[in-house]
Formats: sequence, C-alpha cells, structure tokens
Amino acid sequence: MKTPKKRVPELRFKGFDGDWEQRKLGELITEHSELVTGYHFPIATSARTGLFFQAEYFDKGRSDINEGVIFHVVPKNFVTYRHMSDDSIFHFNKNTFDTPVQVSREYPVFTNNDKVNLDFLVQNLNFSGSFLKFSKMQKRGGTRTRLYYKVLQQYRISVPEVDEQDEISGFMKKIDKTIALHERKLELMKVLKKAYLQQLFPKNGDKTPHLRFAGFSDDWEQRKSKIVFNSVTEKGHPNLPVVSVTQEKGIIFRKEMDRDLKFNKKNLGTYKVIHPNDFVISLRSFQGGFEVSKILGITSPAYTVFSFKYPNNHSISFWKFYFKKYNFVQMLKIVTYGIRDGRSISYADFASLSLTYPLKNEQEKIGKILEKVAVLIAADEHKLDILYELRRAYSQKLFV
Repeated sequence: MKTPKKRVPELRFKGFDGDWEQRKLGELITEHSELVTGYHFPIATSARTGLFFQAEYFDKGRSDINEGVIFHVVPKNFVTYRHMSDDSIFHFNKNTFDTPVQVSREYPVFTNNDKVNLDFLVQNLNFSGSFLKFSKMQKRGGTRTRLYYKVLQQYRISVPEVDEQDEISGFMKKIDKTIALHERKLELMKVLKKAYLQQLFPKNGDKTPHLRFAGFSDDWEQRKSKIVFNSVTEKGHPNLPVVSVTQEKGIIFRKEMDRDLKFNKKNLGTYKVIHPNDFVISLRSFQGGFEVSKILGITSPAYTVFSFKYPNNHSISFWKFYFKKYNFVQMLKIVTYGIRDGRSISYADFASLSLTYPLKNEQEKIGKILEKVAVLIAADEHKLDILYELRRAYSQKLFV
C-alpha cells in the first residue's frame, strides 16, 4: 500500500515536524462589508506594491470623487485586494495605517479568525506558488481575471499550527522590512537625481542654472539642435547585430529582449547603423525616449539616429541626461503634438528645437556627478532584485 505523501514545506524551522492541515480559506477569514457614502476616512488604493493613500498614489488625488460615491471601509489591520487582474496575479494588502481607510466598493475586505496568523496568510496568498495556480484557474476568457470574495473562500490553503505560522511570518516580515528600507533608499536616490536635473540645468528662458560648480560663471549658449547635431543615415550592413531601442534598458541587442520580436532578415540591408555614442529618437519620443548607444548594431529605418557635429566639443554624459530632464521632455510635446504611439518624431522636428548648454568642461562636471548618481541607483535596483528573488525563493520553500 502506497504511503500518503506528507503535506510539509521543503524548508522548516527547528522543532516543527507535523503535517500541515488543508482548509478552505473561507474557514479562516471573515468578510467585512461596511460601506460608507462620501468621504469619511482617507481614500486608499490597493496596488501590487502596497496600500497607498490615493492622494499620494495619484500625486494630487482624484477629481472624480463626490459625496455620492460608495466605498468599502478597511479597518486597521484588515486586508483588501483589487479583485481584477490583467495577468491573473492578485496582491493582498493589510491596512497598517493608524486609521481606517476607504477603498473602492469593488475591493473585498476581510480579516482572520484565531486559527490563522493574518500576516502568514497574506504572505502565503501573495507569494506562494499554490495560490498563483489557483488564481490563474479563475480566468474565464476575456482580457481580465476576476477573483470575487466568494471564489476566494473556496481556495484550499495548507496551514500549520499557529506557533509555526508565527515563526514563518516573523521571518518573512524581516525580509519585507529589509526590502522596504532598500526601496526607500532607492526612492531617495531617484529624488536626488530629479533635484540635480532641476538645479544643474537652467529653467526655460534662463541662461544659467540655479546650482553651479565653482569656477563657472559664463552664460550658457543657446543654439538650434541642427547646429550641435547631425542626422545619421548609414545603411548596407546586414551582418551587424540587430538592436532595439527601449526606455527601460536603453539600446540593447534584440536577442536580449524579454519578448521575441519578429523581423524580416531580407530587409536588414535597409536598417540604420548605430555606433557607440550615437543618439536614437525612439518610437515613444514624445515621452522622452532619447537614448544613447553603448553598442554597435543596426536598427529599423523607422528610428531617427543623430550624432555630434563636433564630438570633441561635447560630453556624451551631459547630453544623455539633458535629453531626460523634465523641461526638455515638455519641450518635445510642442513638436510631437498629435503624434501617435509607435511613430517617431523626425530629425527636422528635433533640429528646430533650441538647446541651452555650457562649454565642454562644464558639461563634463555635470555629466560626471549625474553618472555617479545613476550608478548608485543601478546598484540599489540590483540589490532590490536580489532581495525580491530571495523572498520568492523562501516563499516557495516555506509554504506548502
């Protein structure tokens, strides 16, 4: 007779050895259906990265809220989640604020009973492979997956005794706390970068920046883009590697893309060559998609490629950040008005823009400090990726 497989996790804390019990989630949680009309508590949004006050999540809040809107109330330490997902992944958020909050009435709200540690439960639902399989099974066609509370109750979850739940929850909370600290550090670095971009470049109409390195006092020059840059159209090199222009990763080899983008190899002879230090205006240029290349390759002729007329007179780092600053992106909107997603602005449009810039030695100073901040941001992002993977790995081994 075959021995039944034990229901235990792969990794376990010392002192625990009993089988985990499988229960319907509805036996461990209780729905909270309190509704309010209008504004009584802070309005919150449940997202994959947490529960946020809506005024912070949408920067300046929402303008479509009035006294007739009905909300669900989420008391302190109760849980809510967005009930629809585009990819069958759902994220459960505990209200850790010092106040009840109100969320969309479409968001279910629930709490635990004395048979389960609420943090253990939330961690299990958010990170275990078992619940992900369950949520993917809820897709019934269409573009979105819906997970209503009555369906959530049917999920069969494996749980140990409460004291083991407490151990697992405490350990996972330490990882979450470390992640939160690094996320905050990364956010501060991004704020610093934004401040530098605002202070190290002149505001529109000004000829000098607010913050300046010692020894520089001359006005910055103002010239049309066509005075500084040349359009580049070099073709006929089909054997060079194909590259893609992305706003997330810059210019990368096509084979490094997360998705397989098809292209006709017979047309490679018409593709434009991109040399290191060439700039490319991406197909999302109206959102600030000016990228500088570190690699040699070829790309679709739909892209606009340009380079310095006099490379020895300019710093590549300075211009790389210049094209990312807020004022420049706003200026692009003037020449990109009405352009559809998927179409780049022309070089003629770019050539008509007025650029304000200093001499090369000051450009180098500015570029150097911004590069340092960018390196620190990249390092923090890498640390976070490692921590996210660590949390995922522990979640696979600590939960059944």
